[in-house]
Amino acid sequence: MRKRLQNLRHSLRMMRKSPGITAAVLLTLALVIGATTAIFNVDYATLLAPLRYEKPEQLVIVWSKIAGERNEVSAWRLR
Repeated sequence: MRKRLQNLRHSLRMMRKSPGITAAVLLTLALVIGATTAIFNVDYATLLAPLRYEKPEQLVIVWSKIAGERNEVSAWRLR
């Protein structure tokens, strides 16, 4: 416990000694945490979260073929 307290005090002294490096490290850490959170939220919303429909297995997509290309027309739920 005593060694940890000494290490903490030493770390605080070093951070106080060089505030520029401390600020750069904290800013980088904040940006990385923010980016990771944003990426996880997008992944969760698009890939992992369940669909917000009562019976998602009944969703269908209707499309047509024009000149050999598939064109999406609409999507709805079967009743």
